Amino acid sequence: MNDLILKKITSETLPLLVKMCTDSFETERGVVPDAIMPEKGMGAEFEASLKAPYMEGWSIYNKDELIGGALIDISKVDRNILELFFIDASKLGQGLGTKAWQAIEKQYPNTKIWETFTPISLRANIAFYVNNCGFKVIRINKDDIEWDCIFEKVLN
Repeated sequence: MNDLILKKITSETLPLLVKMCTDSFETERGVVPDAIMPEKGMGAEFEASLKAPYMEGWSIYNKDELIGGALIDISKVDRNILELFFIDASKLGQGLGTKAWQAIEKQYPNTKIWETFTPISLRANIAFYVNNCGFKVIRINKDDIEWDCIFEKVLN
């Protein structure tokens, strides 16, 4: 049974999620180039993303405990993009990320294709998306700073 619950991000949960997201990115410092690490936390980027009309933000709860968040770009018909997904760093390794992803998929039953991405240096993220969530790597992109794995999951 999946005890995880998704709730829309509110003004009350936003600061908690920003801190949780920033902390989870901090665990990756030294693994990814400093140039892509947020210098002053994720607050401004997170808030700006939530204001976009096509973005939906979710707080992820395990029973009554806030454990993570997600931002979903719903701008394309039948195709959604997982823009940001994180679980509290202290909760990793408990299967909560996989359960959270399953809850997100259930929230969007009409989605035919999911997309997401992660820096290639984050091998644990790549393994998670491929092995736990059913994504496939469809290409590798290089920008000015880092290589990214681009994933896609086609649903029946």
